[in-house]
Amino acid sequence: MEIIGDILYVADTGNHALRRVDLKNGTVTTLAGDGTRGFKRITADGATATEVQLASPWDIRFYPDARKTDLIIAMAGFHQLYAYDTATGLIRPYAGTSSEGIADGKNDKATLAQPSGLSITSDGTIYFVDAESSALRQMKDGKIETLIGTGLFDFGLKDGAYPSAQMQHPQGLDEKAGRIYIADTYNNVIRVYDTNTKELSTLRLDGVTLNEPTDVKVIDTMAYIVDTGNHRILNIDLTTMKANELPVTK
Repeated sequence: MEIIGDILYVADTGNHALRRVDLKNGTVTTLAGDGTRGFKRITADGATATEVQLASPWDIRFYPDARKTDLIIAMAGFHQLYAYDTATGLIRPYAGTSSEGIADGKNDKATLAQPSGLSITSDGTIYFVDAESSALRQMKDGKIETLIGTGLFDFGLKDGAYPSAQMQHPQGLDEKAGRIYIADTYNNVIRVYDTNTKELSTLRLDGVTLNEPTDVKVIDTMAYIVDTGNHRILNIDLTTMKANELPVTK
């Protein structure tokens, strides 16, 4: 999801839709998708978003260009990244051929594998995790590069650098100050990728065990973890590695 002012944008995965929530009055508007899973990919020319079917949109982030209208969508079911223009209501493919794979190259020639979590830096670099290839990918200057991950069926729990480092079905991430925090879902841990050293490490939490974490968000020195298997949200102090359960109320 993405919050801009009083507007919350939601990748409604199970409903195969993109939604807009006005936090002031609680109004929910469907921007794209009709609630059913689509199988027809959108052409490069794009289409009116209200007239198309989506396939498991997993995450969304605003792209920090001059127009500030494009929402980048991790379209997991189509193995692509999509872009939705909030000004025109048009939606189009942004990266990936729609074939499942882990081939690097120009954004329209590279192959993705169930892209899930997204994080976009102020200079427009897009980091995302491909769950099916257990990979961390980067899109910069119109090209996609694999930072961690080697194949659709290559996975494990191993720290280090490419190509030896491994993850298992990561689903969420957040980049802060050159460090990418990754919810390594099937390994039940949080990983950290350093964009300077290009090393992947495992965050050692104090006295807490995760169960299929699906997302992570870092604010200042605190990491907020969606600990899905344990039905809770944790906040982790990154200076002490101490964890607390975040109370959730209606």
